[in-house]
Amino acid sequence: MSEIFEFLKSSSLTKDSFNEKVEFLIEGFLVKQLITLIYADGGTGKSYMAFALAKRLCKEGQRVFFIDYDNPVGVLKQRG
Repeated sequence: MSEIFEFLKSSSLTKDSFNEKVEFLIEGFLVKQLITLIYADGGTGKSYMAFALAKRLCKEGQRVFFIDYDNPVGVLKQRG
């Protein structure tokens, strides 16, 4: 196998991969160590929900990075 694909050996799924325990940041809703995409039409509250989730996780002592490319800082400050 070419050296360029060596990373595949360590990242392959095995039978035991499916026995790993799933951990949640918010039980039954937000899985730990997973990228979560939230999508819907504009104006439906996606940004509000993302900000509320980030705020809750911060209050629980989690480290959170909130990246919002759609709204200026003034709008985020206004939302609290």
